[in-house]
Amino acid sequence: WVREGSRRTHQAIGQGISTLYRRTYSMSQDMEKDPRRAEERLEALRREMKKEKLDIFIVPSADPHLSEYLAPFHKQREWISSFSGSNGTAVVTTDEALLWTDSRYFLQAEKQLDLNHWTLMKEAQPSVPTLSSWLSSFCKSKLEPLRIGFDPSYVSQTFEDSLKASTDKTTAELVNCIEPNCVTRAWGEHRPAFPSSPIVAHESKYSGKSVTEKVSLIRSEMEKVGATAYIVTALDEVNWLLNVRGGDIPYNPMVISYVILTKEALHWFVDENKVSGDLVSFLQDQSSALDRSLVHIHSYESFWTHLKELGEDLTQKVFVDPNQSSAAVTQSLVAENLIKQNSLISIPKAIKNETEIEGFRASNARDSANLCVLWKWLDEQLRAGERVTEVGVVDKLHEIRSLDPLFITESFETIAGFGSNGAIIHYKPSPESCAVLSLNDMFLLDSGSQFKDGTTDITRTFHFGEPTAHQKKCFTLVLKGHIALDSTVFLAGTPAHKLDVIARLPLWAHGLDYQHGTGHGYGSCLGVHEGPTLISSRSAKLGKYFETPMLPGMTVTNEPGYYEEGAFGIRIESDLIVKAADESGKFNKFENITMVPIQLSLVDFSLLNSDESRWLLSYNSRCLEALSPLLTPDVLDFVRSRVLP
Repeated sequence: WVREGSRRTHQAIGQGISTLYRRTYSMSQDMEKDPRRAEERLEALRREMKKEKLDIFIVPSADPHLSEYLAPFHKQREWISSFSGSNGTAVVTTDEALLWTDSRYFLQAEKQLDLNHWTLMKEAQPSVPTLSSWLSSFCKSKLEPLRIGFDPSYVSQTFEDSLKASTDKTTAELVNCIEPNCVTRAWGEHRPAFPSSPIVAHESKYSGKSVTEKVSLIRSEMEKVGATAYIVTALDEVNWLLNVRGGDIPYNPMVISYVILTKEALHWFVDENKVSGDLVSFLQDQSSALDRSLVHIHSYESFWTHLKELGEDLTQKVFVDPNQSSAAVTQSLVAENLIKQNSLISIPKAIKNETEIEGFRASNARDSANLCVLWKWLDEQLRAGERVTEVGVVDKLHEIRSLDPLFITESFETIAGFGSNGAIIHYKPSPESCAVLSLNDMFLLDSGSQFKDGTTDITRTFHFGEPTAHQKKCFTLVLKGHIALDSTVFLAGTPAHKLDVIARLPLWAHGLDYQHGTGHGYGSCLGVHEGPTLISSRSAKLGKYFETPMLPGMTVTNEPGYYEEGAFGIRIESDLIVKAADESGKFNKFENITMVPIQLSLVDFSLLNSDESRWLLSYNSRCLEALSPLLTPDVLDFVRSRVLP
């Protein structure tokens, strides 16, 4: 591997990956707070907008790689709005501020937004316009032409195209505001630093494939579509391709970087200060079959220079994914030389190899054991009259998981919702306002881990006393949906979204539903959310990418729920792997790899048919068998007493 533009020597990074992520975890929790109130932040932004003669500024939740989860440095929308959900777009005018987000975050947004200065736009709700339709109507309502600003580095080409379509029949002008844009200038000295966590190798005993194998596979895909160069901007794809991991984004073991892959060379654009001598040696070993003189490491900032040079070479046919690449990327290239299609890496990454699958089974079993240890501890604490808060649960679970030498970090911020807080789908407890647990209500715990050998995402709902008949009914209806999806055998070639209704039918029969998808793919020591697998009715509207069939080796969660505002929340989530149902290859099914058994005191057996009852007792028995070598006898006995008749 050849360094470009730097002859600095780098000492090997001595710290382990777990230590690296403890630093990242602290960074996300201690993100520098800006003392300015909502009104003051909006005023600061509007002053910057005025300098650019802008009437509207659009602030998405994104970074230049269009990531779902962001480093504090890139949380522009969170800074301006105080809303911390992972999905949402803010629009600020000279006298209004609006935030669009989906149903998972309605309650959270109502709590976090200063509604004296912000309007919450609840997506897909009656009488609530989409961002596009609102923008079109707003522009048409004004007599003078409007200037609409946005940073093309933070939106996809697809998003920019939708803005153009929204304003096409108006006199509005779209204005590119490259960073430092209006928001980052208004943020000023309070903006956190750019992430500086070191990079570590993701060894073959965890990845299952070398860099050589992966690059060769992607180059063969490039050849099929006639591409001579491939711009890789999505962080999980860059990290997967190079078998590296980092700590730049809380809960996501990834390093912020780009790759430009050509037929002759691989160019990696990354903060060179993060690259140790040991990492260079690892990459050399991983790419031994490639011509090492044609693999180059460049500075992160030089990506744009190389991209411009590539765009000026009219002999190149450059592949970009318009949904994963920013508008700034596509604007740097000649439109006639672009090949715009869905990612060539996404599907190979989503289909896990045998090494990764074994890692998932092992890591899920260990994390299931962690949750069982926590379950017993919680039960003992509450029955002894000890004071346990939601934040205390989060800290205790982190303490338990940290004993595993393969544990890196949580895979997302733990959702620990007691009572009515459980009804907030993506609730995040805070020390200032978190609830105190008791024996008298439901407790929803949604958490996951990043291990070197796999990623987990598990939800269980508990009750440490006597649930009401209504709570048992609701829990059992959610369980019926969970069982139905888990047991489904489906035609090969079926896209994930077509299975969404299966988990909802038991709830629908009683006039109930839940306002989120039923399942999502998950990466291997990468992002906890991974495409193209998405069991959600709305995914059918998101484009052909989500029509991709579920293939053996792909992963997906199974997580139906029910949420009664002001009362309680229920969700049951397990991690699944798609596998062939028989040797014919005509049908597929799921393997459930989560081993946290279901609490029987929450089940109304009168609502289960005989097949569902058999599934439940069989599943709980299988969990106990898998947990037996991982738990001490006292914990195993406790769990057994809660999950067997």
